[in-house]
Order: sequence, then structure tokens, then C-alpha cells
Amino acid sequence: MPVAEELPDALIDAAGVADRFEREAALYRFLAEVDQAAVLAILDTVGALPEPSFRAAVSGPLYVRLAHFDPEAAVEGVLAGSGGPSDLVVVIRAWAHVDLAAAVAHATMLQPPARKIATRTVLELDLSAAQRDFVLNELGGGENGSLTDMEVVSAVRDTWAAAWSKAMRAKADDRRHLAELAAAWAALDPVAAMEMAAQLTTLKDVRIQKAVVEAWGANDPRGPISWLAQYSEAALEDRLASPGESLLPLDFNLAPLAMRILADNDPDGSVSLLQDLPKPMRRRSLLGLADSFAKNQPDRAITLYESLEDPEAKRDILRAMALHTAWDRGKLDWLMSLREQPEPVEHTIEAAYLQDRALVLGWLAELDDPDRRAVAAAAIVDHEAERDPRATWRWAGGFEAERDALLVRVYRQWYTADEQVATRAIVDMPNRESRARVASKAIEWLLHVEGPQDSGTGERLFKAVDSKALRREAARRFVDYFTDTGDERAVDHYRSLASGDP
Repeated sequence: MPVAEELPDALIDAAGVADRFEREAALYRFLAEVDQAAVLAILDTVGALPEPSFRAAVSGPLYVRLAHFDPEAAVEGVLAGSGGPSDLVVVIRAWAHVDLAAAVAHATMLQPPARKIATRTVLELDLSAAQRDFVLNELGGGENGSLTDMEVVSAVRDTWAAAWSKAMRAKADDRRHLAELAAAWAALDPVAAMEMAAQLTTLKDVRIQKAVVEAWGANDPRGPISWLAQYSEAALEDRLASPGESLLPLDFNLAPLAMRILADNDPDGSVSLLQDLPKPMRRRSLLGLADSFAKNQPDRAITLYESLEDPEAKRDILRAMALHTAWDRGKLDWLMSLREQPEPVEHTIEAAYLQDRALVLGWLAELDDPDRRAVAAAAIVDHEAERDPRATWRWAGGFEAERDALLVRVYRQWYTADEQVATRAIVDMPNRESRARVASKAIEWLLHVEGPQDSGTGERLFKAVDSKALRREAARRFVDYFTDTGDERAVDHYRSLASGDP
């Protein structure tokens, strides 16, 4: 657990309690004696900590305590990025219990996404008919109109199933707003809402199912993945074979999201749970675990990668790191040690380059191993050539390993910007053997992608192939090309060259 000198020991101890309800009780006991200035100071410190699990454990009670002093400040603090949707729910709920009118009035001024959360939160309270009408009048229109359309707001705790059935009948051809109802239901009775979601059978309903998982996971991070784990291996495999537009097994669509929610809140628990999941959903769940670790705790992602044996599972980790990880030289060095995964390694280096070009170029320049330098260069050469093909041509020419392949890739980019200058760069290469190899590969690409141009690009490149074997090979490619285009004179010319005739 992260520690900061500014944080009280009592807060750290309370946050470390494993059971959620006991943890929150301990946090509220501690915060009952804390004034507003201290709460704000703790929030600032917690917000700067790198570990998301600690923030998730303490942010809700902290914002509830802040709402005791200044509910508007608590709401704005959550929306400023210091908290998440679940924190907004607990603050609005606490405020509405004390002053319903003020909470509703403030909710009317929120942006649509936050306003919907606030509206749903207030309507889930045990309101009288008059209070519910008041909330509807204030918050039921505009962007929140779908809430009233489906009569979500009229559903009390024991009538969600009826409200869902009515909404399904009323919106049989338009389910855009059913996800809101499903999420509201899941916040109150997640198991019932999940059982409902499991009965949906079309691909467009995945959004509704994900809304249930997100709403459930906001209050109970382990709940959704544990529920999904009840599916037997055999049942999941049977459903995978279902034809048509029928939904794939729940684990296929929902396990990554459910596991990511758990990993964001309980990384240790998510790793332990992964091995206990039914085999068909384990691989999909790993995707969510990888996304969470790659974004929030990349060192854990590396440890997870090294613990796996399945090459495809390892690829999943690298793909997640390519999307989510903040890179540094240490992580790039680790990446280059993965000789068994050349393709995803190259893709991941490219992602790091797009994130921080200066970092990757500086790191690459200091690599000693020629082969590793070539792998790293291959990941970024297309982007560099697009920026400055002439400079990249000189840069690629300085490599020992894979120099010719790098130069051909520069040529491809340069060709689209200035065909004549790019071709001249090959023709003017001083090394005869290297020039022949690069020109031959450039011809292969040119005939496949562009075809020889009126400017004589193909012929100029062919003259640069000063190697009998490569020249015959290039001539055969021209024969195939002109055979397809119907140019018999060109076919005869290159056929004679391919056979070695003068």
C-alpha cells in the first residue's frame, strides 16, 4: 500500500482493511474527527499518489466527509478529476439525504453525463410521491428525458423487473436508453439486473450488459467477475458454437471489463482470482487484467508477462502495454529483451515512439547491439521517413543490421512525396552491392503497389541493379507485370534480360 508522510497513520491503517464494509466503517470513524481543512489536505495528497487502489479505497468516504462541510465543493472536486462516478454517487446521495432541494438544484447545473448520474442517484432514494414528482420536474427533461420516457424514475426497489419489462415493450425497436435503466437497476439489485442482462441475445445488447457490469462494479468490484465465474466451462464452450447473431458467451464480452474493474481496485485479488476462473473465460479476463496493469501499474504487467507461458497470452500483455503504458528507458530495455515476440515488440516500440518520440530516439541511439538497434529502427522508420525522408535516408544508411530493408522502407515513404528524388537516392548509392539489393527490393514493391510510371522510375531502378542474379530476378518481375498489362514488347524485352541474353 502506498504511503506518504503527510497521510495520518490512522487513515493508512483503515484503508488497509480487506473487508470493504469494515474498511469504510473504519474510515468514517477516523474522518468523523477530521475538519474541512484536513480533509482537503488529505484529498490533495491522495490524488497525487501513484497507486489507484489506495485512492479507490479512501476517496468515497473523504468526499462524503467534505460534503458534510461543503457539498458543492465535494461535487466539484469529484468532477475535477479527483474522483470517479462511484464517488459522485456517494456525495450526491449524502447531500440529498440532508438537503434534497439543494442537491437537486445543483444537479440541474451539471453537464449531461454527471447530471444523469446525479438524477439516477436521487431517484434511487426512498422518496415520497411528492418528492419524486419534484425531482422529475427539475431533472427529468432535456438530456435526461430518456429517464422519464422509460419510467425508470417511477420504479421503486421492488418493481425494477416490471419497469424493465414495460420499457422493453415500449422500446422494442429502439434500445438506446435501456442501458440507463439497466445500470440503475444494477446499482440496487445487481444480481437481478445481471440475470436480466444474461437473457439478452443480440450483439447490440452488449452495451446494456456492460452498463450492468460497470454499475455493479462501481459498488462491488469483485461482484461481476465472480458472477460470471459461475458459468461452467462446458456451458461457455457450447454457447461459443451458437450460430447467427446470437450473443457470444457472457464471458467473451464482459469478462475483460469485469476483470479490469477488479484489477483497478484490487490488483492482488485479481491475479489470484484469474487462475480460479473457468478456462474459457480465463483468457478473456486476462485482457482486462492486462489493460489495468499496463495503464496503472506497468511493473505488474511486466511481472505478469514473465509469469505466463502461452505466447498468445504474452502478446495480449504487450498489446495492452502498447495502448496504455507510459514508457521510460527501463521498460524499453525490458521490451528489447523479448526476442521470442518480434512482431508485437516492434508494434509496442512504435506505440512508445508515438507517445514520446524524443525518448525513443535517444534510447535507440544508445543501443549497442546492432540487431536490437535494427529491430527498434524498423518500428519507427516509416514515421521518421514521413517527417523527413532525406534525413531518415542518411540515418538508415548508418545501420549495420537490416540496413537495406530500412532503406527500402524509407524509399516507400519518400516515393509518395517526391518520386524523382527518392529514386535518385537509390541510383546514387555508392556501395554497388547494397545499391543492387535496395533497387531490386524497390522494384518488387513498385510493381506490386504502383506499377512502373511514365517517368521511367522502374527502368531507372532496373539500371541500378548491378548484379546478374538480382538483375535476372528483377527482369522476371517485369515480365510478370507486363504480361498482366498486355505489353508484349516489354514482355519480350525483359524476358530476354531474365534469361541472361544481352
